[in-house]
Amino acid sequence: MVKPIIIIVLFMMFLQTLLSIYQIKYYEKFVKDIAKKYSGRENYLYTEMSSNKFNRLIVVIVMDEHRIVIDAYKFHGKFWFSKFVQIPEIIGLELYQSTLNEVSLNNKIKDVLTKIIERIPE
Repeated sequence: MVKPIIIIVLFMMFLQTLLSIYQIKYYEKFVKDIAKKYSGRENYLYTEMSSNKFNRLIVVIVMDEHRIVIDAYKFHGKFWFSKFVQIPEIIGLELYQSTLNEVSLNNKIKDVLTKIIERIPE
């Protein structure tokens, strides 16, 4: 009776490892593609993550030298096959804490964007 349970647990651990590797590769490819898309221009790429036990939120934004958001994506990973989705609410926005408060966004996304704002040099 114990042997089948051990086999099932080991299989689940192996499957979780494979799916985690898939997510990491997806993230790396996505960021590389965004960097390539905006290379050769005066743009800045920022990524930030927030996670808890069951949930992960990754935000990727591209800004110009005037802090205007050119492109923005979020990855809300409840499942292994989640994908990056564009955040149209902040595209074209001059990214400061005061302007962020005026936008209607989920509080978790605002928290992650606040972390990005804190990292931007003046």
